[in-house]
This record gives sequence, C-alpha cells and structure tokens, in this order.
Amino acid sequence: MSADQRRIYYLRQSSRVGSYDLWQVDIESLKKEQLIKSASGPAPSPDGKSIAFYRGHALMLAGVDGHNERVLCEDCLTLFDLVWSPESSQILIVPPPVPIHGHHETETC
Repeated sequence: MSADQRRIYYLRQSSRVGSYDLWQVDIESLKKEQLIKSASGPAPSPDGKSIAFYRGHALMLAGVDGHNERVLCEDCLTLFDLVWSPESSQILIVPPPVPIHGHHETETC
C-alpha cells in the first residue's frame, strides 16, 4: 500500500519463468501499471517517495514511479523482509522469525 493509501503494490509473474514484476493499481480508477521488472520483496517508503526491492541478490531502490533504479547492496540477504525507518532514511533487513545458527543476522543499508 502506498503512503497516501491511494495505490496497492503487488507482484505479478512475468513472461520469464520464476520472475515477477512489480505493479501498482490505483484504488479509485482501478488503473494498473507495471513499475519495475524482475522485482521481489517490495517495500514502499513511509514518505511515499521510494520503493526498496530485491533483484536477484541485490537490494535496489527506485522512485515510486519505478524510475531511477539504483543498487544499494550487491550481495544482500534476499530472503529477509525490508523495513523502513519512520523518516525513510534507513532500511532494515529483518531476518525470518527462526534464528539462523543460534542468532539473528540483521543488516542496515
């Protein structure tokens, strides 16, 4: 869900097997739009300006319009959830609830 509560983000299988694209739908008009190709784990920022997502093993960042993609981390822990700080200045990579090797591993980008 977008910060302004007007759009819902969702993943839709692409034409490539095992690959998903990030789409948005406007809640009022029901207009659908593809934003980002080959994305997983999308997390919109609280300020409504950016979306963090994974592409392969890279943590990526793009504007909410899907433009201006950039790599934040080349080899990140990609099965983990992304959680933004309230002011949208940091992204916490949160491990699954089951400990890994007896402890939780966390990265901040």
